[in-house]
Amino acid sequence: MICFVSSHTGGHLMPVLALAKRYAGHSVLLSSRIAISNQQITRSGVSFYPLTINPRRLWTILFSVVECVVRLYRLKPKVVVASGGMVCVPVLIAARVLRIPYVLLEQNVVPGRVTRWFASGAKRVFLGLPVADPAFSSAKCVGNPLFERDDSTGLVARLQTELGDKRVVLVMGGSQGAQAINDWIRAQYDWFSTLNWALVHLTGASYYAANFSDQEATFYRTPSGSVYAAILPFFDGMGDLYQLVDVVVGRAGAISLSECMAYNRPMMMVPYPHAKDDHQLHNARWASALGFGSIVLQEDLPILSEGVLTTLFEKRGSGASAIDHVGAADRIIREIDALLS
Repeated sequence: MICFVSSHTGGHLMPVLALAKRYAGHSVLLSSRIAISNQQITRSGVSFYPLTINPRRLWTILFSVVECVVRLYRLKPKVVVASGGMVCVPVLIAARVLRIPYVLLEQNVVPGRVTRWFASGAKRVFLGLPVADPAFSSAKCVGNPLFERDDSTGLVARLQTELGDKRVVLVMGGSQGAQAINDWIRAQYDWFSTLNWALVHLTGASYYAANFSDQEATFYRTPSGSVYAAILPFFDGMGDLYQLVDVVVGRAGAISLSECMAYNRPMMMVPYPHAKDDHQLHNARWASALGFGSIVLQEDLPILSEGVLTTLFEKRGSGASAIDHVGAADRIIREIDALLS
């Protein structure tokens, strides 16, 4: 039995699901109760146990330590794998109390608090992106495990037909603090009717519900009927969607960045200005130094002209192979299996 623990955010949750589904039937996921609504957990086939924890209230963390000691004692996992977020704190404390070995996954260039606090007692620390901090010189940079999601709706095939031969820019506004990106690109929808580029905009469910009436997708068409913009609340088959598009605009979270590198899709990286330790800006600077995409601060977002998009497209191939994210899950699983044996 392997116990995986993660916060409910996609940047922490997707890597553990990529690993946990490989151990389906022999793994459990611990996370905050808010993660119950995440459909990816249900589809992964991994058993889920919600924890009573509110990081803003110290007493819930103390209560959760006791809860986790009881939970781990009953589950008797051979190893705990934690990917970050305050929900990991009580689980890792419980693992130490019960002398259960644990492994840490760090996604970003700047290690998060959980990684910094618990790295000294970890059996392994796996880095998704290179960390310059000398305190992590013994950690292994293996890439970020990618949770493979194929399109089961047929929407990508429809988009291929509707968008024709145009190059496509994907704007991802469904991530943390992305309303600024959503508002910025929404003001440019009609601009795409004049370009040789088409737009696919992922808004996030709440933004879509507040601004659009069609349930699954909204299509903007020219007078002749051709689609120049497709607006989606969420898309499950990201692997298929990345293959459809040519360039990406979005936050510089480690998982989005790793996915774009894996599919060789140059990225206009817009770091979330309020990210802890400014880690998205550091992620973007690392990728930009490789020649992979460009950095644009939120207050400097440009009009997506033909020139801007073409310049981004021409960065295709630059730095994309710096880390093999596709093989990251296999490398980590080999190490976990070695610990189990």
